[in-house]
Amino acid sequence: MDIASILANELGRRLAGNYSAIYGSLQPEYADILRTMAHVVIERIADSDALYHDTDHTILVTMVGQAILKGRILVEPVTAEDWLHFTIATLVHDIGYLRGLCPGDGGGRYVTDTAGSTIMLPEGASDAALGPYHVDRGKVFVRQRLSTVPAIDEERIARNIELTRFPVPADGDHENTADEPGLVRAADLIGQLADPYYPRKWNALFHEFIEIGVAQRLGYTNPADLARDYPRFFWSCVEPHVQPAIRHLDRTQEGKAWLAQLYSHVFVEEHMRRRTGPERAHNRVAQDSNPATAPARRRARRPGDATPARATPGGSAAPEPHAGAERDDQPRAAPPARDGTLRR
Repeated sequence: MDIASILANELGRRLAGNYSAIYGSLQPEYADILRTMAHVVIERIADSDALYHDTDHTILVTMVGQAILKGRILVEPVTAEDWLHFTIATLVHDIGYLRGLCPGDGGGRYVTDTAGSTIMLPEGASDAALGPYHVDRGKVFVRQRLSTVPAIDEERIARNIELTRFPVPADGDHENTADEPGLVRAADLIGQLADPYYPRKWNALFHEFIEIGVAQRLGYTNPADLARDYPRFFWSCVEPHVQPAIRHLDRTQEGKAWLAQLYSHVFVEEHMRRRTGPERAHNRVAQDSNPATAPARRRARRPGDATPARATPGGSAAPEPHAGAERDDQPRAAPPARDGTLRR
């Protein structure tokens, strides 16, 4: 079973179907272009050895992008050309990670910018080593590969890819969050952070960060550090750039599902609840406090259980009375007959 082909076929079918559902017979060739682009991109990225930036990530970003478009078109015009270029940009936004992608790659050297500069990677490096250069490499790819397709404005795609540069540069060229490039960036960020399986991918992302020196620079020593930093990262570094996209997502049921998953991850990490992914210290605390797994001495008391002792001022132990219990010096009714039934 060829998993890459299955993914490419299904993604292409969905993208073409989404376009046709919105635009019908208007520019029907655009649906064919989207189907073909899905095959080209997924088949290429399936060969990547980057641990995190793989076909799964590309598909998630693309599908979040579709949900953003579906919400956006409810409140403002989105032309067939807008839909085509936005969707292609989400498909190719990370294609620059692939070694051997660009004209000029070869002989152990890889293009790093639009001017054609190259570097030689160390032995054993993966595609993730090109992370610092993948935006420029993606722009080189689309200008070379898509320039021959009459319906596609390759410079428009390149501009959309440029806005996915992260951390977001502090300049006027990258500050717009509501236009097409800004929404492509939002699809990239939300597609990553709202991934239902994102917590279990922190290990892969951490090792990509190790390879390019980001983990060392940020002080991350293990994958659990990414989990601990997740809420701060979202509120400080991501949320300011995705507000218009969040409003678009909130207009459809599909978009609301993405937002629910996004905020679920934030909530779980903020409140240090048990989750899949790298082992965290609070996982052990949660395990110890779980009545199903706690030691017998920590189980909740049941009616009829002996009450635990409490310390008295003299240091001796006295039984802890139940709430509403009668005083010892008051008469008590005879206990009911036991029928042997286990009460819970």
